[in-house]
Amino acid sequence: MQRIAHAFSVQQSVLSALIYADLRARFSRGALGIFNQILSMSWMVILFSILRYITDAPAHRGMQAIPFLSIGVFSFFVFRTTFLLSSEAIGEKSGLMRFPNVTQLDVAIATAIVNIFLFCAIAGLFFLFYIWFGFSDPISNPIELLIIMIAMGIYGFSLGLVVGLLFLYAPYLRRPITLLLRALFFVSGTFFVIPEMPAFVAPYALYNPLLHLTDMGRAAYFTIYDSAQSEPAYVLKFGAVLLMAGLVCERASREKVAEK
Repeated sequence: MQRIAHAFSVQQSVLSALIYADLRARFSRGALGIFNQILSMSWMVILFSILRYITDAPAHRGMQAIPFLSIGVFSFFVFRTTFLLSSEAIGEKSGLMRFPNVTQLDVAIATAIVNIFLFCAIAGLFFLFYIWFGFSDPISNPIELLIIMIAMGIYGFSLGLVVGLLFLYAPYLRRPITLLLRALFFVSGTFFVIPEMPAFVAPYALYNPLLHLTDMGRAAYFTIYDSAQSEPAYVLKFGAVLLMAGLVCERASREKVAEK
């Protein structure tokens, strides 16, 4: 029992040091990368809001357009950026690896935690801005919305570990997977809700857990929307399997990394 407690204490110290180092590294660069991400998210929300206004598109189930789009964009960015960071942590000789007892999994976990925290904080500031200036009603269930955005990050982390192993053996897959990420952006509920999908598409689209999470996020934000067709149990089961697969792939990658 003492060994387990000691191992847990060491792991906690390692992660704390890595999180602190990652935060320092991000902000010592003037937070330019974070600023660019904020700018990208802002432009997407502004651009699609303008397009909706020009085309006189109707409101989605009565939900206000700007927060509606923001939930889709911000949630996907949490997933996407965490996915990219986790996949890059596999096999990379990060400066964070100089610390004793540090593995590539520790680096991936620490960068994922920092990334999820930062993007959730940024999203929260945007939502407060919308509420303050009358673009949005108060959030119906902010805790549930936060949990859903964290879940998007965990999905990104898990899938990043799986794909990181693929990149070790087939680095030429980076370009196709980047293109797949862009396609995933448009089919994960960023611009629509589940009830709006055509009947012949819905059975296949619902295999995508990100679509369920985005829909659940809107139900947590808006009082008037009920995410009746999303399945939390499916999201949990899929996420658990994906996380286990990610951990197995990370473990398998260590042998390949040791050969480098």
